[in-house]
Amino acid sequence: MQLVIDTQGASLRARSGSFLVSTKEKSRRIAPARLTGILVMANCTVSAQAIDLAVEAGVPILFFDMMGQPSARIWSARLTSHPEVRRKQTLFELDRKAAGAWASALFRLKAQSQVDLLKVNQIPETVLLEMQTLLPQLAAEALPTDGLFEPYLMQVEAQIARIYWQSLGGLVPEAFHFENRSRRPAEDMFNAALNYLYGMLYNVVEGAVFAAGMDPYLGIVHADEYNKPTLAFDFIEPFRVWADELLVQLCREERLEAGHFDVLAEEGKEGLRLNKNGKRLLVPAFELAMHTRRIWQGRDAMARNHIFQYCGEFALFLKNYQPIVRVES
Repeated sequence: MQLVIDTQGASLRARSGSFLVSTKEKSRRIAPARLTGILVMANCTVSAQAIDLAVEAGVPILFFDMMGQPSARIWSARLTSHPEVRRKQTLFELDRKAAGAWASALFRLKAQSQVDLLKVNQIPETVLLEMQTLLPQLAAEALPTDGLFEPYLMQVEAQIARIYWQSLGGLVPEAFHFENRSRRPAEDMFNAALNYLYGMLYNVVEGAVFAAGMDPYLGIVHADEYNKPTLAFDFIEPFRVWADELLVQLCREERLEAGHFDVLAEEGKEGLRLNKNGKRLLVPAFELAMHTRRIWQGRDAMARNHIFQYCGEFALFLKNYQPIVRVES
């Protein structure tokens, strides 16, 4: 499970090999073996001993800003795998043909999952057909021959996303209706909740990337974003639809409500963010979703295990990858 600390003035300490979380009202001890991550959502105190315990147990500590976006992370400085994987990772990113083929498969997987979600919710066939006609443009054969596949894939993905978000916005009750994605700040309740869910999903994905022994800062599609864990940004793409699906369900079941959000301003813009009551709903719902079995790519496993296996398989591919050696004439 993920431990979420969202109470102002709380403290996280280590005691007798366990984490001790304290607020003015109560204290709670948690064994490191029970945790997959610690998410800090409010101003609090984290002791050096707690950090040491987290690093030793392989439990990442992730800090979020006021909008629910990841801003910093603490984990071990020791590499978790043979450096061969990381060397191959660098060479693979430079192999534009191979990297482009992998990236196109990644985005096709994401787009097909979006189509499948809309299909399950009985979106009109005309809308589904409009999305499906764009899928061939994500094929490796359709990529530019100059090797600059990133802008091309992003452009096609944006066309599919426009149809997807407008359709998804029609699946929820009127109070949660939206037409487009908004992030900083979120302009509506659906996007505010989705930003928070993506933040938790990002923590799972980055943990899977790191556990597989890859460098999370060496991305393929998002490679140009300086000082960001861009490989995690790549790997989260095909799994975002799981957060979308969960949020649609919560809205339609009327479990999420206006009282779960606060209004705030950021960078001169007014927006919404999930409050403590909203987090108390979303966090256990997300954890349940991550530990629920689902069939994905023909395999039946817990959602979280699918993510770790997907990253692990790519790391194994990198380990066996033979880069093309070019000899200058």
